[in-house]
Amino acid sequence: MEVNFKSFRVFFNLSKTEFKDLDIREDFSDQIIKYATGIVGYDLAMRIYKSEESVEITERDIEVIKSIYPHMKTLFVFSMEELLKGMTDENKE
Repeated sequence: MEVNFKSFRVFFNLSKTEFKDLDIREDFSDQIIKYATGIVGYDLAMRIYKSEESVEITERDIEVIKSIYPHMKTLFVFSMEELLKGMTDENKE
């Protein structure tokens, strides 16, 4: 699956009627470097940080992302889960 972190949709309410597409590459990469462990986290952070377009996200990358959820704001976690859910639903079709 591919994710564009340069234009990442962040929801500001549970009904998903308030949102903004934000460039989260640098901030999110910093969080991964700070809280994830191992070379997989480093690799993911660098791919996101250096990206200009969408980044291919593997199942292992998703594990890294979810591992840092305790350090992230709830709105970000909600937005990421919505994105992942949407991608999972698309793959089932």
